[in-house]
Amino acid sequence: MADNDLLKSIKQLNSVLLEADGQVPVLYNFVNSFSHITGTATMVMDNQGKVLAGNISCPDDDGYFKRILERGSTAGESQIQKIIKKGQPVENEQLMVKKVDGGEDKYYCSLQPVKVAGERQANLMICSFVKPLDQVYTALSHVGVGLVGLTFMHDVIDQADQVVRNRELAEAAFDSLSYSEVEAIREILKNIDKNESVVVASKIADSLGITRSVIVNALRKFESAGIIESRSLGMKGTFIRIKNTHALEIVASRSLEMDYIR
Repeated sequence: MADNDLLKSIKQLNSVLLEADGQVPVLYNFVNSFSHITGTATMVMDNQGKVLAGNISCPDDDGYFKRILERGSTAGESQIQKIIKKGQPVENEQLMVKKVDGGEDKYYCSLQPVKVAGERQANLMICSFVKPLDQVYTALSHVGVGLVGLTFMHDVIDQADQVVRNRELAEAAFDSLSYSEVEAIREILKNIDKNESVVVASKIADSLGITRSVIVNALRKFESAGIIESRSLGMKGTFIRIKNTHALEIVASRSLEMDYIR
């Protein structure tokens, strides 16, 4: 790729971001565009070699990367696995791949770690068939890894925001409970195993000396807040699955406060 193509390629990559209407582009869409713009086999992989997104625009490729994408993993590809395990930028590394007829194909690969908040979240690898990757490709891979990092940063922020929302929902649901409903929820959550349980309301009501309606109301409030989902099992009771696990922490900590005050 000639130097005068570098600016054009960067503009094309930036357009992928701008055409996302202010949103971070989907990883697959970006990788697909990057592959077409650079004419390479492009993959984003996690630190174990699982392919998160990939596309092939590598002229004369004999199907090597197609097979990797179909498997969704570089497991068994010792040369690529070795590059990933280094955890460092690798430029113009040669891969010698055995052909079905006994010969070998030569690929040139570059890998850039994708880091978010100092932690390696993934790896961007670009590969060319036969032709070495010059400095222009290296520059484009640095642009690419920055844009891939944006997609991961977006996911990290979304996850952090979701944690805050889940805690707020759990707090609000707890505050809506009466004292008897708190006792019911505490008893129900004691029997949760791997975020699931079967509740027999009549047994819990008898053990706590409360009415069955108290338990039903407590469960309804938690379900309305999106903390649990439930399904009637008839005479066997009610199946409960925890959707917002932060509720377990909130109930435990707030209940201790109530016990202390009492």
